[in-house]
Amino acid sequence: KLQPRGSHCMEGCFAPLLRALRSALGGMSAAVQDDATSAAASAAASAADLEQAAKKARTTAAGIAAVAGGANGLDGAATPAPRGAEGRRLRKEQNREQHREKAREHKKERKRAQLQRRQEAKRKVLESMTPEECSAFLVWQKTEGLALKHEADASLRRAFEDGKPKVVINCSFSHIMHYKEQTSLAKQAQMSYVAIRDMRSPIQLHLTSVNAENPSLRPLEIIGMRGWILHVHEEPVWKLFDLSKLVILTPDADEDLEEVTEDKIYVIGGIVDRSVSKMQSRQQAEEHGALCLRKLPIKAHGPRGAHPVLNIDIVVRILAERLSRGDDWPGVLAACLPSRYSGGPTGRMLRKERARQRKAASQDGTEAGARAAGSDDGEDEDDVDDDGDGEGEGSSRSSDAEIPAAAAAA
Repeated sequence: KLQPRGSHCMEGCFAPLLRALRSALGGMSAAVQDDATSAAASAAASAADLEQAAKKARTTAAGIAAVAGGANGLDGAATPAPRGAEGRRLRKEQNREQHREKAREHKKERKRAQLQRRQEAKRKVLESMTPEECSAFLVWQKTEGLALKHEADASLRRAFEDGKPKVVINCSFSHIMHYKEQTSLAKQAQMSYVAIRDMRSPIQLHLTSVNAENPSLRPLEIIGMRGWILHVHEEPVWKLFDLSKLVILTPDADEDLEEVTEDKIYVIGGIVDRSVSKMQSRQQAEEHGALCLRKLPIKAHGPRGAHPVLNIDIVVRILAERLSRGDDWPGVLAACLPSRYSGGPTGRMLRKERARQRKAASQDGTEAGARAAGSDDGEDEDDVDDDGDGEGEGSSRSSDAEIPAAAAAA
């Protein structure tokens, strides 16, 4: 109850200072509170922005996932093989493609084996010669090869410039053929060219309708058409030659071809179809006004049961042979038709038979070598012949007169 002396005086003296301090503290707390409030508001705004950004990201990811899912669905729909007729067709096409690939590989292996056999045969011939004979043989082989090449080129050049009759391969049917058939057309054209070259025939060979739109142009270029000595035209045969001189060779004709004359132009349809479609070449010829339609007299002079539809190169060979032999249709057809037409073995059968013979010969040689090695164990290593000419039993020499025969063997 008792207060110190002067307390009221001190309270009265410090009252303004206390009020100023309270006022200052109140302002500071208000400022701190405002700063805290603004910081909280900023944090809330940042959190809202982050939430909105995350929401957008989730939406974008969902869209990407949906698109990817749709693409995967499409891919998944294309991956399984379709059922029914379409599935069977696709499986057959895949099987055919696999078979073609195996056939191509087998053909390459067969060619490599054939080349190795030729090289081995030539090596054996050369080993059986003395160095002088070997040199003479190689010179003769090179000279003979160059002479044959010059002779063939000269014959082709004469046929190209002044050859008669003209034989035309009409390549305007390529758009109705598959790629494999177009490749076969190019191969048959090449074999026709080779037949004329090897037979030294005066026939002048033409290829027509070989333009940029023709799908057979590429196979022809791949097989080497640009290096051939023959006439290649972009125009169709109907615009290049006189229709009155054209002889359209078609198996659908009503009359047989009786003779081959130099003043005519013989047109062969460049059609290669696995399933033969009739009346194509005849219909095209009649549409363009060609009236001379003929077929080869296979039924009249050929072997019984022979098919009238032939490869292009076979037809070219028949025309060339008929031109050189004269009126001997039975002999011409017997010489030119494949052996299967007369009941003989096919090319595949002959190849298999040769392969069997080679295999049997190699086995016999191996057994003979083993027997010889066993029998030579107790014998002398040096074999001397009776006449004392210095050559043993195993040596063999070729004279100069035998060089052409060795070349034929090689």
